[in-house]
Amino acid sequence: MITILLLGYLNRLIISILLLTSFFTNSQNFEACTLAPTLFTVQNTLKPTCNSSNGVVVVEIKRGMAPFNLLVTDKITNSTVINETDIKINSFGLNSFSPGKYEFKITSANGCTSTQALNIISSSITLGVVKDETINCNPKEERNLVYGFSSQSFFLERFHYLK
Repeated sequence: MITILLLGYLNRLIISILLLTSFFTNSQNFEACTLAPTLFTVQNTLKPTCNSSNGVVVVEIKRGMAPFNLLVTDKITNSTVINETDIKINSFGLNSFSPGKYEFKITSANGCTSTQALNIISSSITLGVVKDETINCNPKEERNLVYGFSSQSFFLERFHYLK
């Protein structure tokens, strides 16, 4: 009977020690991430052309403990684009990006994470005739065509071509 009580007491003691160890480890990690969070920047340095996959992104880790893990997710398809572990450098470039919305997540060696979103747009420009303002359509007369230029970031109309 004393042996059973003693074993039960030892089991509870071991479980308590494990729970306290886990609590202090998690609180230390939380405190470390609060006092010195992982910080990084992400920039689209070369826009993809005409819906191609030739865009370039540069990631620069400003603060954190190496090695780092990088997870890049396509926010439109919710698919993983890049999942790299054990990164030991603070600045690196990534290529083969197409236009879209991406989420970059960096996890440092101490478990601290930081997440940033990046919207990559195409650098293409579309040119089109908006309307023909020519009064008479005789072959030898001037043509007054109004062109429109547009891209992901602007639209311009009223560019005239006179022959």
